[in-house]
Amino acid sequence: MSGVPFTPQLTPQKMLEMGVFGGWYFGDYPGGVDNFQIKRWKVFGARDIPKIKKNCQPADVFCRPRQRQAILQWAYEPLI
Repeated sequence: MSGVPFTPQLTPQKMLEMGVFGGWYFGDYPGGVDNFQIKRWKVFGARDIPKIKKNCQPADVFCRPRQRQAILQWAYEPLI
């Protein structure tokens, strides 16, 4: 893997505890996490987290629940 920094807000273990996956899906990919996935992760957070912060009260899980679920699945803290 190249030097692209990848620092998710939630660990795989924490995500499993929160019930996100039945298993950590990166294990299914033969090469693990690649640069393409890391770039997608960064773009996703930069695009969706500001929308939630702009339109929702902090930790209001009923405001934009689909976006909150999506950011959780990408290892971002959903209770922003």
